[in-house]
Amino acid sequence: LITKKGIEQIEENTFYLPKFKTYRHFFAKKELQEKFKTFKIILLKQKQILDKGHDKPHYHNIIELLAQKKKTA
Repeated sequence: LITKKGIEQIEENTFYLPKFKTYRHFFAKKELQEKFKTFKIILLKQKQILDKGHDKPHYHNIIELLAQKKKTA
């Protein structure tokens, strides 16, 4: 699937951005919880921020994650 901006969707939530020649994956909060289930989650919150830096003002959803590796015996 190619979007109107030429961005190619590789799989669910994963895209190739030809302008930057890179891949970008957008994580869901539950996905991060699963990937870090062996860590002690100190902070995990989702919020929206207003981006006025380019084009029309718009919002981005941001997830903040702070995790600590659990000590092994």
